[in-house]
Amino acid sequence: MGAHQIGALELCDAHISAHEWLLLLDRRMQLRKRWHRLFESFDVVIAPPFGTAALEHMVDPD
Repeated sequence: MGAHQIGALELCDAHISAHEWLLLLDRRMQLRKRWHRLFESFDVVIAPPFGTAALEHMVDPD
C-alpha cells in the first residue's frame, strides 16, 4: 500500500480489513523509527507547513 493510498483512506471514511490496518500500523512505526534516527543527529527540522506549487515562469519581466 503506497503513501497515496494511505492518504486516500484518511480522506474517505473507508472500511479496511484487519490485515490492512496492521500494515498501516507497521508503516507508521517505520516512519516513527526514521524520525527517531534523524533526531539522533539533528535537533530540529525546518520545513514548510504544506507544499505549494511553483509559480509559472515568466520570460518577460513586464
